[in-house]
Amino acid sequence: MVDEAGAVWIPSPNYFANRNGYTPKWIIVHGTAGFSSARDVGTYFQTADVSANYVVGQDGTIVQCVSEKDGAWGNGVISTGHDSWWTSSINPNWVTISIEHVKPHTDNSDTITDAQKAASFRLISHICDRHKIPRRRADGNGGITGHYSIDPVNRSRCPGPYPWDELISYLGSGGSNSGGSSGGSGGSTGNGAMIDLNDEIVARYFEQAGNGRWHCKATNYYIFGGMLDFYCGFGGTGKNGLTHLGMPLMDEYYPNPSAQFSYQRFERGILAYDPNHLFDRPPGAGPIYLMHIDQPLPQGPGQGQTPGQATPTPPAQSQTVPQTPQVPADTNNTPLPQDQSYNQPDPASQVPADTDTYNAPYQSYPQDQGYGQPDPASQVPADTNTYNAPYQPYSQDQGYYQPDPVSQIPNQPGYNQSTYGQPYNNQPNSDPFGNAFPSLEAPPKSSLGILLDGVVKNSGFTDLMKRILTRRPNS
Repeated sequence: MVDEAGAVWIPSPNYFANRNGYTPKWIIVHGTAGFSSARDVGTYFQTADVSANYVVGQDGTIVQCVSEKDGAWGNGVISTGHDSWWTSSINPNWVTISIEHVKPHTDNSDTITDAQKAASFRLISHICDRHKIPRRRADGNGGITGHYSIDPVNRSRCPGPYPWDELISYLGSGGSNSGGSSGGSGGSTGNGAMIDLNDEIVARYFEQAGNGRWHCKATNYYIFGGMLDFYCGFGGTGKNGLTHLGMPLMDEYYPNPSAQFSYQRFERGILAYDPNHLFDRPPGAGPIYLMHIDQPLPQGPGQGQTPGQATPTPPAQSQTVPQTPQVPADTNNTPLPQDQSYNQPDPASQVPADTDTYNAPYQSYPQDQGYGQPDPASQVPADTNTYNAPYQPYSQDQGYYQPDPVSQIPNQPGYNQSTYGQPYNNQPNSDPFGNAFPSLEAPPKSSLGILLDGVVKNSGFTDLMKRILTRRPNS
């Protein structure tokens, strides 16, 4: 049955059972040079003496015709000019997985559709995960290439136009995007290109240590397999993993050797190999992803992967991480000297160097320093002994903010006892309404009113009653 979820199973009888004992190391991209649908090609493979493991239609349909554990009949002929890693002693079909892409034109000139591209990229990424095929352009250690790599004489146009740079960018990001800028090969970096040991800066830090394995010359640890593939493509800028992850600080470690999970610590992050996403599920991640920094590392009786080291001690969570290794560098990549460390105060900083007084109570600066001092024209008395003293008017020659010459404040020149506490009027005896309402003027008082008014003010109520009771007629 199908190895790829969602694929349509149209089995072909044309295959090499169990690949004659070999394992797949390369993915070969093909163009059909005819046909209009993936199902039509699958049906054709049931009767013709040819087959492929998969067919990807222009509408994004994926048809599987041969199981991934078996070799399809798609890449049998090796011709002059083939890439150096192919040999007539091993049938290429035993070590490859073939993917056909439907292209109606017989010269394979069709550009693949967006749906076809998305399905193809996803399928290739999953196959790389399942078989640990390097996620890069093919070389002697594996990878992805076209049929022209095997048979450049008869299949120079197979697969025809294919977005190789976008595929490598997609694979280098862990299979989380569907495009990217084009990048070079070999020692070039950034924009999805894989770093390798042909780059003089990369070679300063790493050396080849066998098939698909790098040895770090600075820390004496190794990167290999899927971790190495991710490292070579991660980041997409600078020197990819060397720039963004740094050098390895341990070998790849399996807490439980029977489970498909491992991790490896680098200077600037920790990578997890978790193809089934049992430990974490980062959105869009492939089998390798960056681990959470706020979670403890899984421990166990596991086993590391350093050659000659059978069962290393698992790294404790409290383990001191080594300092950044100082690898000799040229003038373009010189490590930063300690005295140039960042996060230092600006030389022009105004913060006092004496930290003992940083949180001390505020003290005014000496007068001769100038800043933070009162304005020379300030009206605040310089004598602090009178700072909280009762208000005293300034002399007349100062001019501004002086009291009215007819002051309303007691014991001051111009104070008028009769008007203290009374409403202020610009004109004596003036009507507060400007005589606008003459009907509101008080009527003249009668003789009785005058009597009562004088008695109440001067003698009180008791005296008033006595005068009323003793009053004689006509007096």
